[in-house]
Amino acid sequence: MISDLHNDFPTAKDYLNVLENYSKSRHEIVGAVFKGKRSYEECYELAESLFHFKSDNVYLAYEDFSYDVSYKKLEKMLDLEPVYVTLTWNGDCVTGGGAGSENGLTRRGRDMIKLLNERGIFVDLAHLSKRGFYEVVDIAEKVLCSHTAFCGVNEHIRNLDDDQLRVLGEKNAFVGLAFYPYFLNGTARADVNDVVKHIDHFVALFGDERLCVGSDFYGCEVYPENMSDYSFEGVLRKKLYAAGYSVGSVDRILFDNLAAVLLKKRVEIKGGFK
Repeated sequence: MISDLHNDFPTAKDYLNVLENYSKSRHEIVGAVFKGKRSYEECYELAESLFHFKSDNVYLAYEDFSYDVSYKKLEKMLDLEPVYVTLTWNGDCVTGGGAGSENGLTRRGRDMIKLLNERGIFVDLAHLSKRGFYEVVDIAEKVLCSHTAFCGVNEHIRNLDDDQLRVLGEKNAFVGLAFYPYFLNGTARADVNDVVKHIDHFVALFGDERLCVGSDFYGCEVYPENMSDYSFEGVLRKKLYAAGYSVGSVDRILFDNLAAVLLKKRVEIKGGFK
């Protein structure tokens, strides 16, 4: 079984079929509604359909919450009980600077964090500029990073460096490891060995209790060999065992760490998900 902190399936072409299949699986999956070029209305419709599907194992999140709409409309989206909200994508927007920017949070971004704090919703640090990252950590009550990899293995603007990981440790924040080859090794081709290198780096510095999967399935054009869907579990488990990881450690990284957080979220939600 896999617990996945970030899967872009809500914006897939065959979204409803994927949702139906995922709901019948034993995986725990956070489906992120990615704004991209979609309108507020389009994204709200996707989020509402996921919310009302009432699945025990599929959860909602928002990726790039830079909708230039009224706060009333934004709160309507938050009423659908997302696990987390990602404030930006990679560029500058109404909420702040993304990974490709040197800018931090805007006034609107800070106001959004106040709303998320009031509702007990995690602020996702993925896609933020480094300046924005530290500004969010200072004022957000609950943070995580849904899908990233680690600069200690491969330098990339979307990856986190060791100091950022240290700060997340101080916040007891979860980190989802993405399977995008460019994050893993800087090229379009990767395999399970590249994934293990990033797991090794994190675990060597910070242990295995805050690391989880943040696959970014349906959000990338390429994936590591044999790792484009949840059947990767067997391949990755085998490699981790061979590298000396215990069954308990692998279980924590692939499922238990995040599943505990999602179970708590499920209990908190009134209506919508069971």
